[in-house]
Amino acid sequence: MKSIDPSSVVSGYGSDDTLERYLGTFVQALGLGRNDYADLAITFDMNGQTWLFVPNAGRYNGRWYLLSQTGFLADLLGMNGSTFLVPMP
Repeated sequence: MKSIDPSSVVSGYGSDDTLERYLGTFVQALGLGRNDYADLAITFDMNGQTWLFVPNAGRYNGRWYLLSQTGFLADLLGMNGSTFLVPMP
């Protein structure tokens, strides 16, 4: 299992316009600040295939929790809510 930079998965990820628009709706509605939210990109190998898992996480009272199996990065990749693993090319 390996964590990778989300911008290596989706070009343009982290651009201020895109991230600020998202933070302004979803993240602030949860009562989180910019430093308390993270989109994750995790790869792992299974049955000879490399897979990508793209959840999001939030920090509450100093501890990190998974908020969803498909975060903002999944939206940018065009994944629907029921798909949370995609094979890497």
